[in-house]
Amino acid sequence: MATEIPLVTLVAITPLDRLYPHLDQVKEWPINQTCRLLWDRTFGLQEQFNAASINIQNIAAALNDLNTLVEQVRIVAQQAYASTQAPGLSIPPPGSLPESCPDDNECRAGVNAAPATGDVGVVAQTRYEAGRVIGGTGNEYPLLLAPTATDTDRENNNEELLRRMIWHLQQAGFTAGRQRNPSSAISKDKLTVQADGELWAFDVFQGVDITDAVPVQAIRVCPADYVADAGIPD
Repeated sequence: MATEIPLVTLVAITPLDRLYPHLDQVKEWPINQTCRLLWDRTFGLQEQFNAASINIQNIAAALNDLNTLVEQVRIVAQQAYASTQAPGLSIPPPGSLPESCPDDNECRAGVNAAPATGDVGVVAQTRYEAGRVIGGTGNEYPLLLAPTATDTDRENNNEELLRRMIWHLQQAGFTAGRQRNPSSAISKDKLTVQADGELWAFDVFQGVDITDAVPVQAIRVCPADYVADAGIPD
């Protein structure tokens, strides 16, 4: 990631044209000079204010750019941290899991024992704990599982919740991302997660009518085909 750190160059004070309204009408010399000094002071303050206003705007813009850069670094660091939680492991290449694809009860058990939120902290990198994060994120965002008026709304809700699950898994220390289907399409209801020394892919939403709430599940699918995704944060 090659992104330059935003720099701020402060602008200098620009002198204003000095105008002294009605000063020539003040005949008393001491009073005339006092008024002139007051006008000079007023102009000086205005010049400082103008420069400060521009500098504040420039600093605010640079700060916004810096916040964006920090968030990008945080995501990269989180993913790097997750990949070091199980030394020696690497993400298997697409299709490396057996085509027989036996079902997995560990992740399903974690979904069934899910807490009220996906914010569980860094946990053991097991399928059971991954299931708890998946189910907990569903519990945290029940409106995304609610009945919808259209198929498009249901699909959009599924994709948003899926990416929120991915983000929560990453916060828990897992390497997690999207799943590429055999058709090469990026799935909107499946995710991949590295746990127990392997890469796993799970279908996390039970297909139901749009008039019903969506149950969260963890049905293993094969082959796992990891696609990096930062997810959607809280």
